[in-house]
Amino acid sequence: PEVHVGKQDVFDIVYVRNDLVISARMPNAVTNIFIYMLGRRFTLKLVYAPNGGDEIVAIRDPKEATLEVEVK
Repeated sequence: PEVHVGKQDVFDIVYVRNDLVISARMPNAVTNIFIYMLGRRFTLKLVYAPNGGDEIVAIRDPKEATLEVEVK
């Protein structure tokens, strides 16, 4: 993926295989982020979370094929 951050100095972006690790560099950091993947654009607003923000967010394209699960 290709990533563009509005305010480069307020968040660190690190690629880990197919994932992005995003960390605020300062309290009250706010910016936008654009993620380009397979010709699609995803736009997000990043906001500093003072009480922890260690959350995994999976972003999936709604046009992506659904996953079939075998039930036994």
